[in-house]
Amino acid sequence: GILSFAPNVTTQVTIGSAPSTASWELMAKQPETANINAFQKDPVMNSNTHILGTTKGVYLFDAPDSNQWNLSGLHEHNILSVESGFDINSLRQNFFAGTADQGLFKTTDGGSTWSRAVTGNGFDNLSIYDMHARANDVIAGQLDFLFAATSDGVVEYRLASEPSPWSKVNNVLNGSTLAGSTVSSLLESDPTGNPHLIITVPDGPNAGVYASKSANPGDGWYKIDSTESAIATSQPYRASLDDQSPANLYIMGKNGSVFSISTAAIDLALNTPIPNVLGLLWVAQGPFDTGYGQQLMASGSQIYAATTQGVKEQLSPPVSMWTEVASSTLLPNSDVTHLENLSDSGLFGAIAFTR
Repeated sequence: GILSFAPNVTTQVTIGSAPSTASWELMAKQPETANINAFQKDPVMNSNTHILGTTKGVYLFDAPDSNQWNLSGLHEHNILSVESGFDINSLRQNFFAGTADQGLFKTTDGGSTWSRAVTGNGFDNLSIYDMHARANDVIAGQLDFLFAATSDGVVEYRLASEPSPWSKVNNVLNGSTLAGSTVSSLLESDPTGNPHLIITVPDGPNAGVYASKSANPGDGWYKIDSTESAIATSQPYRASLDDQSPANLYIMGKNGSVFSISTAAIDLALNTPIPNVLGLLWVAQGPFDTGYGQQLMASGSQIYAATTQGVKEQLSPPVSMWTEVASSTLLPNSDVTHLENLSDSGLFGAIAFTR
């Protein structure tokens, strides 16, 4: 089902076949009125700990059957993003919280105490809009890398570089540096075993979509949307992958425009001695006609969108019409800010957040 978190209320909807049928049901009370900005499902080590980032700190949902969110800390901070990774030394999950203008925090004791994850070099005043953790292939769940989309480009944590694991990785190989640019979203695409990070820059002279040349963004970024000028002008600020093999990448602009491309095409363009992104072909999906689009999730031939007027769907993209997910009961708040997949396959276990 789809969960919807709103101030003081949590609800669930189950999505069926087209046209989708749904029933929003009360699931749990949120401890206090706060806007929800970020969520991460139970991490890879199955600790049964969901993480919630709000305008009033971090909450942990560590006993799902009790339907209780417990304040973990950072109550005075506006939390924009959350992530976690397993620490092989302490044998515990480390939780990370990205704030608005106050940098990155982490806890190594399950949320009892929080401290800055990195200081100096301008890290203390960064806004952290999105994060992605890359785990070790051999030691299950061990955090090898943490990538953060920030108000000053992309920040990387690399375990192998201890005791100085943090750096900014903003070199663009076919354009200007990302230093000083706001990166609004970040994800990892891996269609052929050669992962690339994908990021969106919504505003300014560097507006567009970028992919790392390799698994290591320190090797540089390529701007990959130059063949479709409408992407940059749409202010691209959200990215999503569907569950196809290989996956399709979806980009949503602030003006409601939606674009897609096969990740296999990106992989093919970059995994060559001399990368060439000038042949990439983007598909323009149908834009929103009502409601301000804020996030996408895709599965098969269906695309779901968080909008200011509820959860909407396209059944057979590209088409020009979005329809609201049908429901026998109304959402308590139709301003849906984010969608997050809870299921390992398909779209039928997802999180939606309302303002």
